[in-house]
Amino acid sequence: MFVRDCMTPNPTTIEPEAHLDDALGIMRALKVRHLPVLQGLRLVGILTWTDLMRAAPSSAAPLQAAETPSLLRRMRVKEVMTPDPITVSPDEPVEVAA
Repeated sequence: MFVRDCMTPNPTTIEPEAHLDDALGIMRALKVRHLPVLQGLRLVGILTWTDLMRAAPSSAAPLQAAETPSLLRRMRVKEVMTPDPITVSPDEPVEVAA
């Protein structure tokens, strides 16, 4: 089996300057947990659901629940994404990707 057999072709992407609340909305709407981050046509990072959850304040933090959306509107994808992800060709065996 090759990577092309199990990858998502043409995934929805996001830009590094996008706000985290936009990323959260996309992930929820599409029911995905990862967004490739593109600057132009170049892959510069990956944003995961875990990245978003780490960026959001803890429910134990002394913030009002209404403040969380405001924080996510101010923060940008580039601040929490994983930069320069490792990639493989669609023609590679899945064992190589793993």
